[in-house]
Amino acid sequence: RVAGTGVTSYSLHPGVIRTELGRHVLGGYPLLKMIVSAPSLCLMKTPVQGAQTSIHCAVSEGLERSSGLYFSDCSLKEPAPEGQDDRAARQLWELSARLVGLEEN
Repeated sequence: RVAGTGVTSYSLHPGVIRTELGRHVLGGYPLLKMIVSAPSLCLMKTPVQGAQTSIHCAVSEGLERSSGLYFSDCSLKEPAPEGQDDRAARQLWELSARLVGLEEN
């Protein structure tokens, strides 16, 4: 749709990022929360690390030819089979558009 306009788009996975989004998960079980949280913190990215793939796609020279492709860890990757399902993508788009009141042109 945007061919020839100079607009590029990418899909990406920033990784699992250490944020405060899960601060209330297991709130009633502090010991369990500590047991689960401690090891997972070692595996999570910091917000700065998580931003790197987005920054890479936004500023890297020569990525124009990669518009429409999928990136993870600042590298071009093959999406999972679910990410290549055109029927599911269309259903997700239609549901999302309906939920936000977007009329299709």
